[in-house]
Amino acid sequence: MPHDVALDARPNTVAPDVTLAESTVLLARQPIFDRKLEVWGYELLYRSGNANQYDGNEPSGRATARTIVNALLNIGLDDLVGGKLAFINFDREMLLSEFAWTLPRDKVVIEILETVAADPEILAVCSAARKRGFKLALDDVDESAYGNPMADLADIIKVDFRATSNAARQRLARRYSNGKTTLLAEKVETEEEFRQATSLGFQYCQGYFFARPTLVSGRPLPVAAVSLLRILGQLSDPDLSVKHLEAAVRQQVSLAHKLIRYMNSAAFTWKSPIQSIQHALALLGTEQLRKIVSLMIVADLSGNGPQELLVKALLRARMAELVSPAFGLEDKSGTLFLMGLFSLLDVILVRPMEEILRGLNLEAEICDVLLDRSPKDSPIRRLHELVIAYEAADWPALVTQVGHAHVDLNEISVFHRQAVRWADEVSHL
Repeated sequence: MPHDVALDARPNTVAPDVTLAESTVLLARQPIFDRKLEVWGYELLYRSGNANQYDGNEPSGRATARTIVNALLNIGLDDLVGGKLAFINFDREMLLSEFAWTLPRDKVVIEILETVAADPEILAVCSAARKRGFKLALDDVDESAYGNPMADLADIIKVDFRATSNAARQRLARRYSNGKTTLLAEKVETEEEFRQATSLGFQYCQGYFFARPTLVSGRPLPVAAVSLLRILGQLSDPDLSVKHLEAAVRQQVSLAHKLIRYMNSAAFTWKSPIQSIQHALALLGTEQLRKIVSLMIVADLSGNGPQELLVKALLRARMAELVSPAFGLEDKSGTLFLMGLFSLLDVILVRPMEEILRGLNLEAEICDVLLDRSPKDSPIRRLHELVIAYEAADWPALVTQVGHAHVDLNEISVFHRQAVRWADEVSHL
């Protein structure tokens, strides 16, 4: 991993290889999991628009198709999905567009929106897509799909868990469990729905269930987690001295060993090997070392959960750091990085956030944002809401928050791409 990907926190850095389309394209992603909660693919959620405007209409037309496809090719699918499958929504106009065929068929699943009618022209295009080697997914399937000829052409059937009853899901699972079709449960929002989907034979699940577990209060945390949280609390202190930082890292032998091993990895090109925490401090400085150690602790704490939780926390951390100057908060970029990194600790530890924050030395304003009790006009809250809006592809909310910042959608799109690439790489250290 290159050195600047690991450590460069300069907020105004824009990757030189980024080429934006003439019209801004916002691209977010939602993970698709297998039964072991490992990421199988990502659905790409996109919005094409100019400047800081949003008209609320779905993208349509061949001009939009050209814009979306060009953006995907310019940005690079691997940067967006990390080598996983990319599910891309196609409406009628996009399906009929010649631009779709320029996408890599081994990396892209054509997801046909439920609004697309199965007329002869569309069926011919779908057949041609399959002959070209593309996989087809049929979106938002419910029992009205019976008799739809596109369901017979589709490789993947996505059953909408919000629009179907338990009985309907069972019937759909039986109907499409034919060995030829892959079943994917979408809009799965709870652990119970995930368990139901797997018991019915769904091979894959999509939704925010993995980030919304049932939180438990009062039950003791494992000793190892308590120890790591104690160190994390010390590292969160903005007034932490060099001496106390070194002492905090030394408390956990495995953590110190991991840090030294990382510092001597191919990510760096030091003239001589790093032999001690003190040596690492001299080279990196307090702020950067605090970030790296905090990151390692959160990675250790998330070890028993889905890897995507760590990726999500890293993405929030880097995005908050990059956007900080737009809100006049560049002097707090390190603290905002920690805010994003810690924003999923409740999910990772399956404990209420308030309980976790008691042991951390975060600034009161950061705690208020994470507990959703800060003033609505707080710049830190607005920054956090911008990061969450992009993550959820909530484009109207994103535009609202961009309106309060010295930044435009082009820059936000670039920052998000940088954050995705950084989070994916760092999560595999």
